[in-house]
Amino acid sequence: MLARALAWFDSLRTPVHCRDPLPLVMFPVDGLYRDEMVHALESAGRRWRVSYISASLASLRSAVADGLGVSLLPRRLAHEGHLRLEAGDGFIAPASIELALHYQSPAPARVQDLADRLRRLCAATALPAGT
Repeated sequence: MLARALAWFDSLRTPVHCRDPLPLVMFPVDGLYRDEMVHALESAGRRWRVSYISASLASLRSAVADGLGVSLLPRRLAHEGHLRLEAGDGFIAPASIELALHYQSPAPARVQDLADRLRRLCAATALPAGT
C-alpha cells in the first residue's frame, strides 16, 4: 500500500477559487480524487459545479492552469501555472490517499512481473512520509 499526498490547485494566472459556485476540474464519475473533492467541499458548505471532465491527468493539470476550475491532485504533480490553495484559502486537503494493488496468489509470472513493476514505479514517485 502506498500513500499519496493531495493538494488543491487553482490557476496562477486566472484563479477561480473565489467563485460561487466553485468550478471543478475532475475525473469522470468514480474517477480518482473525485469523491474526496466533493466530500471536502460539501463538508465545508461550499457550493460547486463541474466545469471540466477528463480521464487524462495531463488534461486536468492543463485545465486547472488555464483557469477552467479548481482540482484536488497529488502534490507532486504541481504545474508551473498552478496556485496551491491552503486551509487559509478555505481548502483543506485530505492528508493522503492510499493506493493498493491486489492479485490472487499464486499468480502467473506475468501478473507477478506487472505487480513488481507497478510497485517499483509507485515507490519511485512516492513522496516521503509526512509531506
